[in-house]
Amino acid sequence: MSENIDPAPVPRNQLREEAAQWFAILRGPDGEARREAFNRWLARGALHRHAYNSVAETFNLGKALKDEAISEARLATQHRRAGLVKTMLSCGVGALLLSAGWYGLSRQYPGLPFPGETQASALTFEARYATGIGEIRSFTLKDGSKLTLDTNSVVLASYTQGERSLRLMAGRARFRAATETRPFVVRADMTLIRAKDTIFDVALAANRQVTVFSLQGTLDVQTQTDGAPTGPSAPAVTSVATGQLVSTSPAHHPIRQAAPFGDARWIEGVRAFNDVALADLIAETNRYAQRPIILGDPATGKRRVSGTYRLQDTRLIAGKIASLLDLSISERPDAFVLEQK
Repeated sequence: MSENIDPAPVPRNQLREEAAQWFAILRGPDGEARREAFNRWLARGALHRHAYNSVAETFNLGKALKDEAISEARLATQHRRAGLVKTMLSCGVGALLLSAGWYGLSRQYPGLPFPGETQASALTFEARYATGIGEIRSFTLKDGSKLTLDTNSVVLASYTQGERSLRLMAGRARFRAATETRPFVVRADMTLIRAKDTIFDVALAANRQVTVFSLQGTLDVQTQTDGAPTGPSAPAVTSVATGQLVSTSPAHHPIRQAAPFGDARWIEGVRAFNDVALADLIAETNRYAQRPIILGDPATGKRRVSGTYRLQDTRLIAGKIASLLDLSISERPDAFVLEQK
């Protein structure tokens, strides 16, 4: 039997993240219920299978190293390695490895204290919320807050007497903070958001850019940039009011931007686009797609389009685009292909 070929190149880091999330899901209580969706993801090509096998191998290696750490017969050269693994496991990084796909552990580890915090903030997260590709799902948190996750997203949560703490590991989430005396704190990469009686979106891109958008209420946003001081005087706080958006990254502190056009309805799976490049529309659609849309001629991606689309219905979007731009559409088992007539 001939080997399947992945229909479109996917960034290696994204594939590793998706594979790690599927690995964790299949080992959890929802594993059997999600197996059919996992099989569709796996069938998308050889690169997907290779990514998943790599995750499984990494898990097996980690398990073996843990066994070495508790073995009295280990060799002298294994002491340092076993000690490192034991330390990682005691900090909760071992669990994070499975749930987030070794997502830049030195910076993404959910217990990593933010500058100005004490070591008591190094939390062990007690709950994990995740969605698969094409899935948008809402959750009620332990404190009564509401959480909605976009496609292929992960949030970890923990609660102490002094703080309700969540960390966005991948994707996008909407938080509706319940009224309570404890602060509601969301971390994403090197960014920290403090909220109270607010509704807001946080998105974490593959390039570590974090976008924070307040739909209701005021937020305090802090970001520690790479190489910046770690003392209590840094970083500064940026206030984000209703309707405002800021973006941050390891290279810069929060920057105010225009509010996103037509993006607030993503929790319904709906997105409005106004005069955007077709390639951008397709890229957004493919984040939700089990079978992506492919352009036969990449130059077609420069054409401008507008409209409101239900992103989870890839077939319908492909048909609308074909009709709007007078393209032909062919449906393959692994993709929808748009080409010039």
